[in-house]
Amino acid sequence: MVKNSVAILLILGGLVVFYVNFNEYLPWSNSASAEQEKEIDEGIESIEITLGSIGAKLIPTDSGIVRVEGDKNQEVTIDERRGKIEIEVKPKGLSFFNFNFKDDDVLIYLPMSYSNDLDITLGSGQIVTQYDKSDPLVLNSLSFNLGSGRAVVENIQTDDFSFKGSSGFLSIDNMSTKNSDIEVSSGKIEIDSYVGPLNATLSSGLLEANIKELTGPVDVTVSSGAATLKLPEDADFKLNGTTGSGIITSSYPLQDKKTENGKMTGYSGEGTHSITLKASSGVVRVQ
Repeated sequence: MVKNSVAILLILGGLVVFYVNFNEYLPWSNSASAEQEKEIDEGIESIEITLGSIGAKLIPTDSGIVRVEGDKNQEVTIDERRGKIEIEVKPKGLSFFNFNFKDDDVLIYLPMSYSNDLDITLGSGQIVTQYDKSDPLVLNSLSFNLGSGRAVVENIQTDDFSFKGSSGFLSIDNMSTKNSDIEVSSGKIEIDSYVGPLNATLSSGLLEANIKELTGPVDVTVSSGAATLKLPEDADFKLNGTTGSGIITSSYPLQDKKTENGKMTGYSGEGTHSITLKASSGVVRVQ
């Protein structure tokens, strides 16, 4: 009797796994992709994208419609309420039985005419933006909330940029912003060709920032993490660094450089913008 019960369970389990992974080949299967779209009118002030463990690409479009294209194993929903469009993409049904791994990413087409707020929440998935330098993504604000996911962002112009990550990875290339707020637990952030002020707080994370043009204050606080700031040759700033048991080093040619009693000071140019560095037990490098 026990053997029969075990055999039945194994057969049922096998049928579930077979259906989840190979149902697209069955004659009654609907192989159509999951697709949703919504027209963006002047009253839309923000767009929220929630991806979970899904991979996605953000693609510009000349139309006035935001469109999401997934596959049959993904559930796509787009809701509009009170001036906000909410996009959510998640695996369908019994996704934990799915061993039929594919490289197909969800395609999210965002109208070039949209320039308000964009909020992206990512669990263990990945999102990549596909914008050109000649036609960047222009927004009022851009925010990321990452778990262990991965975000690759290129060619962005935004008034406000914010990022909150635990163990995720963020890569930024060619971004200009008027304000920034970055919080990292144990994740990693790589920033290149950055224009704007920079405000970052790291626990045990890693930050590497290559600043192309310094247009505002820089404030970096590191607990047990590590931060590297690469400044342009003509940067105009005044440096004020303090440490506990941490380390602050500078290979940048500072004028009137002083290092004593856990403090580092100096300036470049006219000392217009302030750079404030704090390292508890972490490391901050200025280059």
